[in-house]
Amino acid sequence: MLPGNTDQADIVLQQLLLATQEGYWYIDNQGGTLDVNPALCRILGRRREEILGKSIYDFVDEENRRIFEKQLVLRQQGVADPYEIALRRPDGSNVPCINAATPIYDNQGVKLGSIGLWTEIS
Repeated sequence: MLPGNTDQADIVLQQLLLATQEGYWYIDNQGGTLDVNPALCRILGRRREEILGKSIYDFVDEENRRIFEKQLVLRQQGVADPYEIALRRPDGSNVPCINAATPIYDNQGVKLGSIGLWTEIS
């Protein structure tokens, strides 16, 4: 948590997620989408409503699905690690990206899911 006023820190974090050029993708332990920011919507070429609730596997081809599967195992093991993967847009084109993925835990140490910070590298 950022130092200072909690409400102010929440506002700053929300504004950061909305304004950053890096994609933000929050997923549950099974790869279901819980939240995304406008930058990730731009990378995927989709509206937020088209992404929320969907599996990460809905946005990749078979080769990149295997990458996601391997990476989800690493997140379950608590590993925070960047990796390259290509996301698929609605027109079928792939967008090469680097995802800096980090597992997220609650106050009791229970894993809630993972957050990825996405950079398009095309």
